[in-house]
Amino acid sequence: MGVNLEIIAQAIWLILPAYAANGAAVLVGGGKPIDFGKVWRDGRRILGDGKTWKGLFYGSLIGSIVGFSQAVVGKYLELHGRNILHLDYFEGFPLMIPLVLSLCFGALLGDIVESFFKRRVGKERGEDFLTRLIFL
Repeated sequence: MGVNLEIIAQAIWLILPAYAANGAAVLVGGGKPIDFGKVWRDGRRILGDGKTWKGLFYGSLIGSIVGFSQAVVGKYLELHGRNILHLDYFEGFPLMIPLVLSLCFGALLGDIVESFFKRRVGKERGEDFLTRLIFL
């Protein structure tokens, strides 16, 4: 059985808003931490300095812009006269709005939850924990 490039293209296309949200949160983040510098019962920071309101806001915004742009452009992507994505549910307003927002905010929320558990087991910012296993 050969590689189905159509399925690979669909998977990449669907996950792009989440990738954009994660990348944008890192690039434009900084500022006030989401946990406001507070510590948990174990004496460790709740999340750490790497999770900021600015990163959450701009990551969600930029990921949403990418997703909404995909909704507009997606129906025009053709190869040899046929649409290569076949993602009707992702191409039009308003049906794709909850999908895009869920992907963007969900990716960032998952990163925040991972950071919480990472702090509980004593890992610091930048140390591997679950990131390599369950990126999305």
